[in-house]
Amino acid sequence: MNSMFRDCELLTSLDLSHLDTSLVTDMSYMFSNCNSLIELKIEFNTEKVHYMNSMFNSCSQLKELNICSFNTQFCNNFDHIFDGCKLELYLNEKNCSNLIEKNPSNINYHDVGMNL
Repeated sequence: MNSMFRDCELLTSLDLSHLDTSLVTDMSYMFSNCNSLIELKIEFNTEKVHYMNSMFNSCSQLKELNICSFNTQFCNNFDHIFDGCKLELYLNEKNCSNLIEKNPSNINYHDVGMNL
């Protein structure tokens, strides 16, 4: 899924909540430079993902993102994942502790577990 929607600058809304990602290992640049994206619905299984670098890079219009379904325990590359973003990020802190450790202060994290 590397670069799947990269540079889709006119994309404003996307619902991928039913996309099967259970075998995916690379989500790098997936939404990078989607700078008109306002709404994104995702419920990704990320248990096998090792690369998320620049995944949401420059998604400057995206203000909220729910990644409660994410489990990033096996991911080892988050470089620039939220560069150019100012987000309210809803996640399960237990499953994403390594993501939180490596990311900038321009992201407000909200631990909601699996309850959102």
